[in-house]
Amino acid sequence: MKTEEEQFSPFVNGYLNIIVKNLRRLRGTMSQENFSKKAGVSLTTIQRMESGKNFEIVSLLKIAERLGISPFDLYLTEEEKTKIKMAEEERENALYEKFKTKLRLEKLIK
Repeated sequence: MKTEEEQFSPFVNGYLNIIVKNLRRLRGTMSQENFSKKAGVSLTTIQRMESGKNFEIVSLLKIAERLGISPFDLYLTEEEKTKIKMAEEERENALYEKFKTKLRLEKLIK
């Protein structure tokens, strides 16, 4: 029987890999040192995160806050972000269509 750590390890490692990719994408060509200053965390924290080592979730939240992004932007894949954006747009379109229908009905009643 697998331990709890063994069961969740692939899941956690998958998300750590996504976080690493997103951090590197956000950092771009900026040095880790400059990025750590901009993100409001220590250089060691950035180095640990980018090497896939353990870090505190508070550091992730602090980085997101300092960069003015959602924490979701750090741990969602681009595909997941696209799906969420599409779902939000579909929802907005549906609400807009309901609103237009309501206006038409109100005009008919008057």
